[in-house]
Amino acid sequence: MAAKLDINALSKLYKGNASIRMIDFVDGVYANMDFTDADLIYSLKDSLSIEQETPTVEETKITQGDVTIDIDVDAGAITFTANYPTTAVEAFEKFFKKGKDTTLNVGGKTYTGAGFFNTPKEAEKSVAFQSQDESQAVSFARAKVVAALKNTDEGQPAYLELTGRVLTNLAEGEGDFFMGVAGEATGE
Repeated sequence: MAAKLDINALSKLYKGNASIRMIDFVDGVYANMDFTDADLIYSLKDSLSIEQETPTVEETKITQGDVTIDIDVDAGAITFTANYPTTAVEAFEKFFKKGKDTTLNVGGKTYTGAGFFNTPKEAEKSVAFQSQDESQAVSFARAKVVAALKNTDEGQPAYLELTGRVLTNLAEGEGDFFMGVAGEATGE
């Protein structure tokens, strides 16, 4: 069997992120995921990370001779984080339980908005990340996403810190994440 990995594999570099798109999780079938009308989220520079924990390896040994007879590997969880610079009520409605629409009077000014509960919703989403040059995309069929309100630097805008944990795809045989290159067919 001929080798498939060579120097050409290094030409497929996923660099930077142009956007994050989220749709409500439906069925996890990648062929049915259409992110055309998805919620489009932009992250603060250098705040987006996608990371898989290092898998753990546990050896099964026998006492006689300290011999390893089997190895169990547990896959590391995949998580992502991004800082979404917005205070739009619509964004908070996606990630927090909403209370009543209301007004607030402060220093002679009247503000309109809504009340929110500080316990975030656990939103189940399908998420797609597009590379900066839009040549590649990575997607997670099913992720649980939560948000926290942050305003840690007076010089920067307030933001929602989004944290997602990739869950197992419920569509059998589809894979838990997708990695693709624009305009190229994939196959075995």
